Amino acid sequence: MGIRGNLSAGCIGAGSTLAVLLLTTAGPVEVSDGVASVIAKYPAGPDINSYLTAGQTIANSGFRVDSLDWFFELWPPALPTLHAMVIRLALGDHLVLVESVLLSLLIGTLVSILWSTSSWRYPLRIALVSCVPIAIYIGIGLDRYRLLHTDVWAVACASIAVGLLWRRNVRDALLGGLALAAAAYFRASYAAVAYAIAITSIIFLTYVIIRIFVRRLQRKRNPGVNADALSIIAFGLVAFACLLPWHAFLHLENGQDKWSNADAVTWSHVWMTDDYTASVGGDWVSDLGGNWACEIDAPMCSQVLKEEVDKGFPFRATPATVKRWRELAATAVVHHPLRFARNRIGYWLNAVQIGNTGTFSATPDGFGLLRLLFTLTMLVAWLTTTLRSCFRRNPLAFITLIFVGVATGTNVFQHLEARYVWAPVVLAAAGLSVVRIAKTGSEMPSHLD
Repeated sequence: MGIRGNLSAGCIGAGSTLAVLLLTTAGPVEVSDGVASVIAKYPAGPDINSYLTAGQTIANSGFRVDSLDWFFELWPPALPTLHAMVIRLALGDHLVLVESVLLSLLIGTLVSILWSTSSWRYPLRIALVSCVPIAIYIGIGLDRYRLLHTDVWAVACASIAVGLLWRRNVRDALLGGLALAAAAYFRASYAAVAYAIAITSIIFLTYVIIRIFVRRLQRKRNPGVNADALSIIAFGLVAFACLLPWHAFLHLENGQDKWSNADAVTWSHVWMTDDYTASVGGDWVSDLGGNWACEIDAPMCSQVLKEEVDKGFPFRATPATVKRWRELAATAVVHHPLRFARNRIGYWLNAVQIGNTGTFSATPDGFGLLRLLFTLTMLVAWLTTTLRSCFRRNPLAFITLIFVGVATGTNVFQHLEARYVWAPVVLAAAGLSVVRIAKTGSEMPSHLD
């Protein structure tokens, strides 16, 4: 019955996702589009053009191509690699349809894992697990380019990681670490999550080693190691280990020591005035709140813009320059904390309500208000339940708090597109569907004697 229920939940999740993808449109992209037709629609276009062009290059020439250096400097390789696989299988003319099916299978897997992991009572389990695909469907509707952006793929993998971690055994935690690494290969912000959890895992590993040592000194055969602690160690270290091959590639091929250098673009945007972004065709930066530092500290913004205006759009930067922009932005936040909070909350609420289709001054419709209500309900319910579990000394709840917190925090300082701000809602819904209030996990028996 359990296996049958898991399969049923997965099939419903996959089928409903595919229906949403096939029956809805997202901007000019249609289900019938292939690689050539999408690129033709965006000859100088947005990020999706870059992903598709990189996918074509990988399919034809592999990864070690000079023309890909700029791409890998900004973005991780998973989505263009997926495009390349579809192209190599001679399915490039049906790219959107093929990837719609693949995404549906991924979300079906997510729903099945959450269903089997959840320990809520049956009616509430149905309601909570259903909120995850609903949140994903809303996110698809808010994103103009649907599955051709990395975000829906990354948040699905990250939610799978959360579900597997809460199964509270080492084997599933290992698989969860792989899922978190997959999310990082789709979207760079999840690499920061993997780093944070890896550091936490090392702390837990140190605790486990000390506890085993103390138990040995006390001549106790059972080391009394919490099963949740072992799951966290496996989860974090596997996720981090899976990032190392791409780190090595970037270092050896590009001399790059960071997962992504996109922060240079982000920190240049914050010091661009509205007039400047309009003059260079970068209205989207100001419309989506990317130049927040200029809005909270106009005199400092004018000074920085005067110094950097001749460096192009976005401003060309050295590591020292990026560090200076970041320090000036931090100073602006310290001096004007209320302005900063009001600015970020305002643009965040705007993105949730009207998506990517309007400007900050657009008026949300009834659906926008419903999305806002759904968002606040999910976040408040997840945060309340997770904090209760933390207070009852459940380490998995603490890790989930870090997970969603870091995933959210990495987007606070950049322009706030709907696809950025909606991902935490999906993660919160996934976390709420599996979070448990149990005080601790069981103690693992000793196999070390």
